[in-house]
Amino acid sequence: MQVPQISEEELNSVYNWVDEIPLSRPKKNISRDFADGVLIAEIVNHFLPQLIELHNYSAANSLSKKKYNWETLNFKVFKKLGFQLSKQDIEQVINAQPEYVERIIKVIQNRIENYRQRKGHDNNIYYNNSQIHQKSQQQQFNQSAQFQQGQDMNNYFQQNQQGQGDMIQQQQMQQNMQAMQEIIREKDQDINELRETVELNNQISLNFGAKKKAKTAQKGQQAAEEQVFFGRRGASNLKMGIVGMANVGKSTTFNLISKQTVPAENFPFCTIDPNIAVIQIPDKRFDKLVEIYDPVKVSPPTLQLIDIAGLVKGASEGEGLGNEFLTHIKQVDGIFQVVRAFEKDDILHTEGEMDPIRDMQIIRDELILKDIQMIESQMKEVQKKAEKSKQPDAIHAFEAMKKSLQLLNERKWLRFQKWNQLEVNALNRLHLLSTKPVTFLVNQSKQDYQENNCKFDKDIEQWIKEFGGEKECQVIKYSAELEKTLENSNKMEEIILNGYKLLNLIHYFTVGKDECKSWSVRNGSTAPQSAAQIHTDFEKGFVQASVINYDEYIKNTEKYQSKVRKEGKQYIVQDGDIINFTCTINKS
Repeated sequence: MQVPQISEEELNSVYNWVDEIPLSRPKKNISRDFADGVLIAEIVNHFLPQLIELHNYSAANSLSKKKYNWETLNFKVFKKLGFQLSKQDIEQVINAQPEYVERIIKVIQNRIENYRQRKGHDNNIYYNNSQIHQKSQQQQFNQSAQFQQGQDMNNYFQQNQQGQGDMIQQQQMQQNMQAMQEIIREKDQDINELRETVELNNQISLNFGAKKKAKTAQKGQQAAEEQVFFGRRGASNLKMGIVGMANVGKSTTFNLISKQTVPAENFPFCTIDPNIAVIQIPDKRFDKLVEIYDPVKVSPPTLQLIDIAGLVKGASEGEGLGNEFLTHIKQVDGIFQVVRAFEKDDILHTEGEMDPIRDMQIIRDELILKDIQMIESQMKEVQKKAEKSKQPDAIHAFEAMKKSLQLLNERKWLRFQKWNQLEVNALNRLHLLSTKPVTFLVNQSKQDYQENNCKFDKDIEQWIKEFGGEKECQVIKYSAELEKTLENSNKMEEIILNGYKLLNLIHYFTVGKDECKSWSVRNGSTAPQSAAQIHTDFEKGFVQASVINYDEYIKNTEKYQSKVRKEGKQYIVQDGDIINFTCTINKS
């Protein structure tokens, strides 16, 4: 194909689009930095991970290696998006021809959006051979089928009385259900991709769906959606990130929490790529349910934890790992900030003398400076749209950005300021770092912690109090030096639970002989919203929920059936609920 020319307006839109995508290295000179094709591969992976395998692309300086990367993209990826570059196009881009890669990015942007919209509106799911076979077996179901998620709690007792023939039939049904769940997961992925595309195409538009939910809530439903709420509303794949200056004990703390072994050496930036762990949330209630049901599969509550490379002063201007570090923070939903409050001459500090107040100020300022840069890069375009269209959505977005810029210039953390929901909706689309919740982990020496006598305590507590303003920030004191000597750590468990609550998460259970599973949802979620964690179609097709809270269930284990309640769409799910959803799905 012929790579089309683009206007100056389209060129600026390309820069804005790329700037919003988390990439592994800074984007200072697009023609040069994108010449090896690696960042192009990362862009595709960000939106359509099913189309690409990132391990096929590695950073390259030689023209031959760059050409190999682009030819691989051309054959394995671009072809699936419905276009291919000519040899001349590839030669131009690997030689860093000015504005040529921008033109290609514009083509890729359009193709990605078209691809995702097409898949999002297509009712046909791509099946592999075994799934097609399973699907054909299931055509006997009616066009409108009623699904019971999880095993009905009664079934556990009834199945113990069934004969051998029933057991064989049950095994076959379980195999069919597993195949269906795989199909559902694929459909989930398609739906999530479409949602992300809509968000990208409406950067300054408010969520009209949320408005409709607000109207419904005013009629009597508890309005969880109307709460002023920063960050992603869903509960899937939420992440906590461990941040701090270099050599403050971040990686050691990460190791203690995750019980993984990653480098924790006395050297700045020993964590270059973020280390990721999936942490199990301690819950004795879930352990008891597993003991009762003895299921084939156990899926406990979890939380993703990321150890991010140490920050240095000037990161917002590219010092240290610079924008790469800040991009990693952008990908998390909450922050554990490790503060060094121990003195040890053999552990170097990048700023020389050890000073926890200075360290906290540096991290606050660098994250705020990055937010200022992000707002300023988009503000003119938003202002232009607001003045031209006079649309309330655009005007709200512009006013929220102006207010944010003023607060950030005063070095105020945006999350702790006063906002209305319209402002928050606009700011959520910017993914600003200072809207994230923070818990401070104060790492003390073993002796200071055991004696509760750290000389930095008062100054740290005063600074954190001023940082949070009227909102009380959470602080956890610990000693990584001490924790390394302990087999079991209540303090690490406290940190894990704090991160879970910091993200405003609770969990409910589905139970049965086949599987006991814990599902994380935002506190205040309705029954249909909670059912959507199992499958997105369950929210729309919600009929009712059979509910019994864990405490009530344990009191009446033998006769719990009489305590099970039928709840409707307005029910707010409580932490520890045991739920069986009834949903209707129209099959096409």
